[in-house]
This record gives sequence, C-alpha cells and structure tokens, in this order.
Amino acid sequence: MSNCARCGAVLSEGAAFCSGCGERVESKDSLPFCALCGAQIPDGANFCASCGAPRAGSTPNQSPYAVHSTVEKRVSDCLAWSIVSTIIFFPIGLGALIFSLLSRNAASEGNLSSATSYAEGARVWNIVLWVVALGGFLVVGFMLVLTAIFGLFAL
Repeated sequence: MSNCARCGAVLSEGAAFCSGCGERVESKDSLPFCALCGAQIPDGANFCASCGAPRAGSTPNQSPYAVHSTVEKRVSDCLAWSIVSTIIFFPIGLGALIFSLLSRNAASEGNLSSATSYAEGARVWNIVLWVVALGGFLVVGFMLVLTAIFGLFAL
C-alpha cells in the first residue's frame, strides 16, 4: 500500500486515481501524465508534447514555447475607460482605475483568474459611474424642463 503524493490518502492497490482527491496515480512502470490534457509524458521531458503544459515538478519558465490555451486568453482590463472615468469623476473614478491596474498586473504575472476578477470589478465600477452620472443629468434636465413649463422659477 502507498499514499497519494497530493493528499496523503491511502491508495488501494492498482488504483489509477486517488479516492481522496482524484489525483492520477503513477505506477512505477507507467509514464507520468499531463495535468492539463491527460497525455502521457515520457521520462526526461519537461513539457507535454500534446499541449505544451509544463510537467508537474518542472519549472514552467524553462521554455518560451510552452504556452497552452489558458495562457493565450487575453483579459480586457478596461484601462482606457477607467482613465476617462477617473478624469471626469475624480476622485470616485479612482476605484475603476485601481481595479484596471490590478487586473493588468495579475495578467502580466499569469494569474488569469485574479485578472478576470479585477477586470470585472473595473467594468462594474465604470458602468455604475456612468449610469449614475447619466441618470443624474437626466433627472436634473427633467426638473429644469418641468420648472420651465410650469413657471416655477421666481425671477
């Protein structure tokens, strides 16, 4: 009997996967498998030949060509809109700018889940700013039209 390298659970004999965490179990005579696509990786290889993902335990920065589908996704951080919002709605617009910069920073570090989350925060912040501002302008304009129609101004 052996233990899972990931969670330490006791592995049943001949099991291909750990019953505790679902990690693929490598037997001594089998080749390791890619964590991303499941293809077998031969001994000595640092990257999967099928998708380019780094082998578990290897340094991912060994090859500039090891890029797989999750890295290729580009996150829109709404930086241009956030700059405009910050200029027009200063200091309230700084929130959108901060979220955009956090998103750009996380994307440059390869952390796509955080980058996407921050980008969504920037997008929501910008939308709320513009909806509130345009709604305010509409309300003020409507009030001015009503006062002009009913002559409520005492000039």
